[in-house]
Amino acid sequence: MLGTFSPASALGIWAEPYAGYEFGDREQNNSSYDASGINLGFRLGATNSSMFFGVEYALSNINIDQPGTDDEIKTTDLGAFFGLNFSMARLWLTYWLDSEGASDNANGTYSGSGGYKIGCGFKLFSSASLNFEKTHRNWSELEGSNLNQNITIDAVMVSLSLPLTF
Repeated sequence: MLGTFSPASALGIWAEPYAGYEFGDREQNNSSYDASGINLGFRLGATNSSMFFGVEYALSNINIDQPGTDDEIKTTDLGAFFGLNFSMARLWLTYWLDSEGASDNANGTYSGSGGYKIGCGFKLFSSASLNFEKTHRNWSELEGSNLNQNITIDAVMVSLSLPLTF
């Protein structure tokens, strides 16, 4: 039975731009505030018929609703992802290797690593996907400050993406 190798196991290129809206909470110093905003990102990696993996880069503009003056945080996240494909759905996990949030109110940039994103996507059309994601960012440092910060943003995101394979 020589020659029965299936090319379905060959790797292809995975490219997936996405845009979404996230909403959740920002926690700092035992206080919690509503957080919401636009998220744009891109996943690039490899795929076969049952899985996909690679790197993810995301940008967000998050508004924090807090007493007095609201805050706006511009985030950048870089992570590694792994996912599984099913016929009409897919699941994935991203581990944030690096995450930063530039705050208007703090006049600096929060940074950290170790956050995550868990996602589930449902095929809408031949190439579009409706996604539901849970994301967690954890920042422990503020640029230019000796104070230990522990800031988290826990959010749910609804997004549309275009997963492409080559």
